[in-house]
Amino acid sequence: MLSEAGAEDMRNLGTLMAANDVLPSRIVASQWCRNQQTVEALLEGFDRVDPEIAATMPVASDAELNLLLSLQGARSTAALRDLISAWDGDPERSGPLLLVSHYTNIEELTQFRVFEGEVLVLDPGRDNQVLGYLRLRSAEPDVGHFADALASPLLDRSRALDMLDRYYVALDTGDEDLLADILSDQWVIHGGSPSQPDRDSAGFLDALSGLAQGLTDRTLSVDDVYLADDVVTVRGTITGRHTGPLYGIPATGREVTFGHMGVHRIANGKIVESWQMPDRATLMDQITREE
Repeated sequence: MLSEAGAEDMRNLGTLMAANDVLPSRIVASQWCRNQQTVEALLEGFDRVDPEIAATMPVASDAELNLLLSLQGARSTAALRDLISAWDGDPERSGPLLLVSHYTNIEELTQFRVFEGEVLVLDPGRDNQVLGYLRLRSAEPDVGHFADALASPLLDRSRALDMLDRYYVALDTGDEDLLADILSDQWVIHGGSPSQPDRDSAGFLDALSGLAQGLTDRTLSVDDVYLADDVVTVRGTITGRHTGPLYGIPATGREVTFGHMGVHRIANGKIVESWQMPDRATLMDQITREE
């Protein structure tokens, strides 16, 4: 059974998701009572923001999400993995697929040590790789499952923060030597542009050079940093002045401010893979709108 405190956490999570328009196109849950109550609480949270969201949200149950290797549980995560990998969006509704399952199933599928009530973001196009997570401040680790593991996390926070600090300094200054010291030889960054979504360090520095010419007096502030196993997620803000061609738009001289998300996977003391997600829509609006 889901405790009342747990139910309220899920209501708050649902409210947070709905208020920020981070909504699934459908929800599929384990048949077990605790998971069903989790879905009910999420819907109550949606209802706080907009009753229509809760009333029209498609919800289904699937035995393949039941507790792994338990009585009437799933035999393996193969079907769950296939369900995620086959997901290509809902033709009638926008948003991702939200699966509500058990710690054991999620840990087996992702190799992540998850918190109770935590939402992991998976990329079905990259073998269900974890891109990040969403959790409330009140979320706590499931100590019963991994108390020993918490004593020796894969990433030391201070070392990870130092590495990310040097990474962003290298990007701002174009310091190739510093970047080479931080990145693995196989490093690749995803999300560059539709025409070139993946780049190595040389290609990425070249792209940054073009950005620097179009956006001067540039600063990047780091607003939040989240660590989970071997992944560091950074939320920041970029400011600057549009003084040169940028994404095909001539200089306007306008000051711009837009958000940025970066996700970095670290192994053996090096950043081995990154994803960049600048808020280009906000940037483009600021440099193209008529005044």
